[in-house]
Amino acid sequence: MRLVVIAVLCLGCKAAPVADPRVAALDQLREKIGTTARKRSPIEAPLEYTNAYVALELAYGYARLGRPEVARRLIANAKAALPIASDEVHAVLVEAYVARIEQAISGDPPETPLPEPVRARLATLDRVAGYKVDRLREVSAVLARTEKLDAIDDFSKRRGRGEHVTFTAANREVELTRLIARAHDLDPERARLLEGALDEMLALPAKAAAPLLDRAIEAIATTDIMERGALYTRALIVASHFDRTELFPDLLGSIRAGLAAACDVGWATEQTVRVLRLHDRRDELAELATDLERTETGCTAIRGRVARAGALAYLDQAARARSIFDEATIELGKPLTMPARLELTVAIAHAYANAPVAYDLGGIAKLETQLPMITDSFGTNSHFALSVVEIVDAFVVGIVRD
Repeated sequence: MRLVVIAVLCLGCKAAPVADPRVAALDQLREKIGTTARKRSPIEAPLEYTNAYVALELAYGYARLGRPEVARRLIANAKAALPIASDEVHAVLVEAYVARIEQAISGDPPETPLPEPVRARLATLDRVAGYKVDRLREVSAVLARTEKLDAIDDFSKRRGRGEHVTFTAANREVELTRLIARAHDLDPERARLLEGALDEMLALPAKAAAPLLDRAIEAIATTDIMERGALYTRALIVASHFDRTELFPDLLGSIRAGLAAACDVGWATEQTVRVLRLHDRRDELAELATDLERTETGCTAIRGRVARAGALAYLDQAARARSIFDEATIELGKPLTMPARLELTVAIAHAYANAPVAYDLGGIAKLETQLPMITDSFGTNSHFALSVVEIVDAFVVGIVRD
């Protein structure tokens, strides 16, 4: 199969020498991408399209690290490569990326909701365009850091985007009150209602969000036990955003019970470790790591294991963390399907983001050797090679550590 070099749209984007090792690591990643020969599937998206999204991912990294001039040049190059005037999928995704990059330049936290015009445009996409946009959003921590999307499930069950409430600044509090009341009334879709409500709550003022968050937490207890871990994790993210740390002990107890009941612990574990790291809750992080180690006897999800390694590294338990990272690295050296290789690489990169900087950046650099093997044959290849954007997203977020 033909070998192709991934080109990064960054002509003239050399950043000035800086002391921050993360900038140097991002420069190294950009160079690695630009010089790596990669095998492409026969139906992979046009390179210029995928490269444009890679450039937007890198732009976010430079924006977070205080290099707005580099970020904006990358945006300009990406826009020039994509048919945004004639294709709604490209247009909406570029608008969302640019919004995230501008938020990063302004220093907004990564869980900050997208601006209202972008959110409104996302809600009006048709089923096919919405699927393609959500497929990228669900694998990109840049676009949807705290959301847990399932584009394939929504598409297969024909969940139209129009059936959901279009939230605005004027109606958000009222509509969220209504949705949470439905959840309390044991609506069969209450878990899904609570997922959406907790995501939307981040866009409210703190005073309005407080009573709604309390009511949502009460309603989570009525959902299926297999769904509670992820729902309580969403509630923890909201509590973190509004600095309601008094809710942490009860939420963490519920999260730990929920994780013990479900083997699909990857996303919930990653998010919980991230929140505890951001608030430097070391004792609670240590308790979570202990619980996760017990759970591993019955669950084999690699994302949960490597997330625990990130927690251990943050807690200065380098030897224990290293043994898990080494195990995962050995696994990467085996013959794996491309999806399995990608999932493992992304999980390790996210886990490294919780480790001390020197530990993290060295680990990310080693993971970059996986780039030549990443491709896919998904339906999203009409617009981008999803797997390539996903792995770059994981590397960027791992380096930036925001």
